Amino acid sequence: ALPRLTPTALANLLHAAHVVDGIVKGLKTPGWPDSGWQALHRLAMMLARECAPAPQGRS
Repeated sequence: ALPRLTPTALANLLHAAHVVDGIVKGLKTPGWPDSGWQALHRLAMMLARECAPAPQGRS
């Protein structure tokens, strides 16, 4: 699934991982949860959305 990701999507995920790392170390980031576990959950959901297959149209 990762080879299908665009460079922009990968850059966004890498930045989000950087944010999560900071949150785990105690840094607060506007727009992100203060809890490291909640921030990690958000990152995991971002990755899952990027890797999910595109919805099929109804036929």
